Amino acid sequence: MTIRRSDKQRSVVPVNDPAVALAKARSFCAYQERCRSEVIIRIRSFGLNREQAELVIEKLEEEDFLNDERFALMYAGSKFRILHWGKMKIRAGLRSKSVAENLITPALAAIDEEQYLQSLRDLITAKLRTLTTIEDPRIVKQKVFAYLASKGFEENLIFQEINNRNK
Repeated sequence: MTIRRSDKQRSVVPVNDPAVALAKARSFCAYQERCRSEVIIRIRSFGLNREQAELVIEKLEEEDFLNDERFALMYAGSKFRILHWGKMKIRAGLRSKSVAENLITPALAAIDEEQYLQSLRDLITAKLRTLTTIEDPRIVKQKVFAYLASKGFEENLIFQEINNRNK
């Protein structure tokens, strides 16, 4: 019988030592940008108590391994560029990671407005190409709207761009 990777239970072994936990947390944060809540969950899985975990978090922030502002900017930029998410979905994603609202707003403002609208137009075009067999224009509009809303774009922008296309 072969053991597949998915069959294995992967768990974090409790270390109970703040110095070892700090080293592991540094490695965790260096691999990719992390937010505070992700790091707290990881550190708590090492078996540290709340006070020890807070000390490790403070040390990580002091050494600039952990920075929620930088995380918010990277998250917003990458979700927009790579996955073509709209601002509403990005905001919800950042909120789900417990990022403060005062960090979310500048991260969303960093997205270039012209690129944002161009991405919306490109998604409309791509979706319309998949709906060529549907003859009723109302159903086509509904499907395009539902798709773009699921991507997190604002309703008013979706309607504006769909209506501009029909002129």
